[in-house]
Amino acid sequence: MSGSSKERSLKLFSVIYFNLEHRYAVIPSNWLESNKEVCLWPGPKTKNPSKLVKDPNSKPDRTFKKFSIRLIKSYGTKCLIS
Repeated sequence: MSGSSKERSLKLFSVIYFNLEHRYAVIPSNWLESNKEVCLWPGPKTKNPSKLVKDPNSKPDRTFKKFSIRLIKSYGTKCLIS
């Protein structure tokens, strides 16, 4: 790699456990907050939530709700070079 180029890996999906609901889910990793103890999840007015959860590039919007979670594991990588 040359001087100014950087390569980093991003995890595409994460397996989480909803602490209060006692359920597991797979979500796009960018739905996790930086502390990895809270995730955003589509609210009841979100259109097509099942499509969003399968897309690693989907971004949470203002209709998403915050939930307390335990991160189990993150999977899949995408290398970015800048």
